[in-house]
Amino acid sequence: MSHGSGQSKIALAQDLSFVLRNGGRMPTAKHIPMRQCIACRERRPKHELLRIVLTEAGPVLDPTGRKPGRGAYVCPDKPECWVEKKLRRFAGAKAQELSQALQTVLGRVESQAPQVGKPST
Repeated sequence: MSHGSGQSKIALAQDLSFVLRNGGRMPTAKHIPMRQCIACRERRPKHELLRIVLTEAGPVLDPTGRKPGRGAYVCPDKPECWVEKKLRRFAGAKAQELSQALQTVLGRVESQAPQVGKPST
């Protein structure tokens, strides 16, 4: 009898106990919701994208992801995704307003972020 067999029996018993407690289901990987950027069409995890909601007043940034209304997502780390032409399919006539808002807000955040590879002053 090998020395490691006792530990493998314990692990097997723990796995069996887990399965019995969970209705016969083995543990599965947690589901990660994926969304697509409306500008570049890249699919990313939802938490990596910035949500924009269309309201009666126009497009509004929704950092919490909980505002009611039709929403769309853009990449917050790609300035090319904030261009009016690429936002038009979502925001229509308000695309220019949305583009300016994104460039103002996200440009400010981007300029305050520490630059990788550059010494901070």
